[in-house]
Amino acid sequence: MRDSFLAVSGALDLTMGGQIESKLKGDAYPELEPGRIRRRSVYFPLIRNKLPSVLRLFDFVDPTASTARRTETNIAPQALFMMNSDFIHRQSRTLADFLLGSNSDDMARVEQAYRITLGRNPGPDEAKIMLAYVRDYPGSGNSDHETSAWHSLCRLIMGSNEFHYVD
Repeated sequence: MRDSFLAVSGALDLTMGGQIESKLKGDAYPELEPGRIRRRSVYFPLIRNKLPSVLRLFDFVDPTASTARRTETNIAPQALFMMNSDFIHRQSRTLADFLLGSNSDDMARVEQAYRITLGRNPGPDEAKIMLAYVRDYPGSGNSDHETSAWHSLCRLIMGSNEFHYVD
């Protein structure tokens, strides 16, 4: 899921091989912050007793035990992370800035946002709802209104079940 957020924002570093630079020195191991690293998650250096909290939050397997099947949970802290995380905020802001940087009308931006995040075009009703969402976003007198509205829309799409789950 983390890699998907980085990919749709255009921030994912697809460099293959190697490892992420870390400062492993004996027992001194600064906690790894996955939100600040752009490399794919498979390259994280993991220390068994110092897993980043975000990995534990989203059901990362116990590295000290053999696991035949990964558990899946759906708990309130996961939703709170999705709503309040600086990482999610940065990725949705980056996607919104990309959409606003294109010299397109709002309908083309909605279509592009759907293609980037969900891999499909929005249905006619979805497009109308998204356009209304941007148009009616609170703070229309604010000079940063358009940016805020598109940022919020990107967070909304990136927070959808369709983005998080494969059918």
